[in-house]
Amino acid sequence: ALKADVFHVEMASETGEDLLMVESEMQRLRIGVKGRGKFLIGDTILTPSLEIGMRYDDGKAETGAGADMGGGFALDSRNGLSFSLHARGLVAHEVAGFQEWGTSGTLSYELNPSSERGLSLLLRSGYGASVTGGADALWNRVTLDGFAAKSNGNMGSHMEVEVGYGFSALGDRFTSTPWAEFGRTETGRDWRLGWWFSPAGHHAPDVSFGIEAERREDINNNTHSLMLTLDARF
Repeated sequence: ALKADVFHVEMASETGEDLLMVESEMQRLRIGVKGRGKFLIGDTILTPSLEIGMRYDDGKAETGAGADMGGGFALDSRNGLSFSLHARGLVAHEVAGFQEWGTSGTLSYELNPSSERGLSLLLRSGYGASVTGGADALWNRVTLDGFAAKSNGNMGSHMEVEVGYGFSALGDRFTSTPWAEFGRTETGRDWRLGWWFSPAGHHAPDVSFGIEAERREDINNNTHSLMLTLDARF
């Protein structure tokens, strides 16, 4: 996918009784490219991706230039093992010393990939800013003025581990999945426990429900929460 636009405007006014002569102009160039492919290698699907966004503002208004690049790949095998690695970075030429970049990797395993039953494991870790959406944010901004001050340049690390196990429940009409998750960031830790029921089979009602408890620890305080969820479709 490719999108691009060029913008140019000029404004001029003559001297009046209470108005000085004014002349101004502004130019803007934006280019965005996104690409993704899928390739079958034996029993594994390889999905590479690439994202590039470039922008240049000039004239007698706010000026600036920026380029955001991101890419990565994902590997999905038929035995339930998946791995992905992505990274992106922003280059803002007019802002000396400003950096925004991030990396993220995910490793997951499902004992039975064709259903929700069986053992499932997930490990996700990353560093820095989000690895997605950078090119769109660069494109959609009204101006680049103050981009460094308004962007989220958090360079902290984060990590999540989740484990669950799905099995038959309620006369084999539902899949019952108890699960646990642990997360850690630069400022705190999260513990989450839950139990989820989802419909299985043609005779099960389209209703999902579950319970979730969470404990969150950060620098300032600790919080606890309990949530009941019901999702019904008619």
